[in-house]
Amino acid sequence: QSLYSCLGLTCDLVGHMEQEECDDSSDLKRLAGYRYVSDQQMVNKASQIDVDMRKVEIFIQNGITQFQGSQEMLFGTAFGLYNYGQHSKYTEYSLSSMARDTNRNIVPSFVSFRRYFGSDANYADTMIVNAFQKEGVFQLASADQRKRFIVFSLNYMLTYMTTLEKLYSSVRSCKYDDRKEAAVNLDLAAGYFVGSLEGKEDGGSFDGSLIFMLAKRMCVHFGTCTSSSHARINERIISLFYTSQAEIETGACAPLE
Repeated sequence: QSLYSCLGLTCDLVGHMEQEECDDSSDLKRLAGYRYVSDQQMVNKASQIDVDMRKVEIFIQNGITQFQGSQEMLFGTAFGLYNYGQHSKYTEYSLSSMARDTNRNIVPSFVSFRRYFGSDANYADTMIVNAFQKEGVFQLASADQRKRFIVFSLNYMLTYMTTLEKLYSSVRSCKYDDRKEAAVNLDLAAGYFVGSLEGKEDGGSFDGSLIFMLAKRMCVHFGTCTSSSHARINERIISLFYTSQAEIETGACAPLE
């Protein structure tokens, strides 16, 4: 039931056992335990970028392992998903739109990234498109190398800057005394950081693929896991999200920054 909203389903459509209650709300305003306050549909669209990313990976992997004769065609299918997303009418939530978002200038460190990549403001999009189309440094790359670069760039490079952009936008909205918009941007940042595949329960489900999941993978190597095998840094960040909620609600913009 916790996945009904992701699939566009409701209890009325699916039905339920007579002795059990069906709850398609299921306390749905949660991301790996983080309880957000903004519009559920809006946060869902943000967090479900990991579904599009997973589909991109599946299309490419099937071309490599199952349909080698149609390998480039499936790269093309995945490229279409990158450009338009599952919900093409909401183009602002497509992966390519995120990679070209002009609002990233609000992030102080963005200028350093842009400078590092030869003054290319759309550095992530440029490299991902080249990998899809086998151009530039990817002309001689294998299909597996291209897939790995695309997947890692989507999961980590893309979501990192998008999360920061939403966090800094939240601070700006707070300073403009637009607390509702500040709260929305904060919750969108959580969506891009955690993703939908982690589920609703505290600590996530280990099915995710974004930075939240990367922290859980890496804590094993750095000895920074909790007793429940979750990343200590994730718990600190979720705690900071809650602190930010309170600061936005009270208009305490200086400590929010």
